[in-house]
Amino acid sequence: MTVFQLTRITLHRFLQRSPISSCTRKMSFQAAVSSLRSPIKELVLSVSKDGQELIGNDDADKKEVIGWIEKTSQGTLATKNNLKVLDSILVPKTYVATNYLTAADVALYGALHPIVKKLQSSEYYAVPSVTRYFDHIQSAPTVRASADTLGDEFSLLPFDIDNAPKAERNAEPPKKKEKAPKAPAPEKETPAQTPGTATPAEVSSSSAPTDKLQKKDKKEKKKETQPEASGSKKSGGKAQASDDGEPVPSMIDLRVGHIVDVIKHPDADGLYIEACATARFPKKLF
Repeated sequence: MTVFQLTRITLHRFLQRSPISSCTRKMSFQAAVSSLRSPIKELVLSVSKDGQELIGNDDADKKEVIGWIEKTSQGTLATKNNLKVLDSILVPKTYVATNYLTAADVALYGALHPIVKKLQSSEYYAVPSVTRYFDHIQSAPTVRASADTLGDEFSLLPFDIDNAPKAERNAEPPKKKEKAPKAPAPEKETPAQTPGTATPAEVSSSSAPTDKLQKKDKKEKKKETQPEASGSKKSGGKAQASDDGEPVPSMIDLRVGHIVDVIKHPDADGLYIEACATARFPKKLF
């Protein structure tokens, strides 16, 4: 490694750690926020405390946050005609830029607020990921505290989630396995008959009476067992229809709750009783 390369690496590390680079990143964040329209700009600056918080934990996250703020400021991301596209983007995401709340989420929430506010229930049911994301961001304590100071611009919007239509859960048809064709069995050569030995026809005719007796015994045993089997079927009722479809992730009925209290089970040393609070059941024991 040459002296020039060592000097270049040292200078690069110095610039990353120096206050100059952090000031440059802060200026780029301020430039991105300044392109937002009011009152979204004021909301982002209030939640992020003028760019001191929620701008990313490292350089890669900060770049993502600034990029999403710039996309939001362009006005093409959060539009009523683009909700379906945004819904598909938000399907695997909890937060838009990183895996934690950032100023990019605040900017997107502010841009979505006037659109979501005018939607009817059937319309926001059609974009469940956008509705879920919007409700999650507006309920964040830091966002809610800053939004309340701006009056009715970013009021809390209620959603009737309990009466939402159930998602269609169409199981995929089972795939039929094609069996490979069996190879024809090779023909067996019949051995030459020696004098004094019985032919196959004679052997089968001699064993026929014993085979008939064995078949009669088997039929009698089946007749005895059939009433018992039919009685058990009647008592058990109709058999449940087998689910031939493969499991689909959307078939899972997932609910989110908050564990309120945990106590030891009175009758078992290794078990516990949990009190879980959900939106429908404020306190339910498990």
